[in-house]
Amino acid sequence: MFKYTSGLQDAFKTNLPDSNINTTKIFTSKDLEKIYAWDKKRGTIYIMGKNGDYQEQVNSKILSTASDLVVYKNSIYVLQGSKIYKIE
Repeated sequence: MFKYTSGLQDAFKTNLPDSNINTTKIFTSKDLEKIYAWDKKRGTIYIMGKNGDYQEQVNSKILSTASDLVVYKNSIYVLQGSKIYKIE
């Protein structure tokens, strides 16, 4: 992962609990205080602060078979087929 501020690369280092993570998608926005990194192969979402500090993780079989995810107002919405699951 790389962090950019005003188009310039900024220092950013994560301290995730596992060093062998295959990130499928990274999600954040200016309105969120966290970064969400999805490892579809493991069915895990790693949640970090915007400084890269690991906070928690969510594990679920649904995350292994989902096709996409977004975060809105600190809830994670996971798309699996024609269903949307909400993780709080």
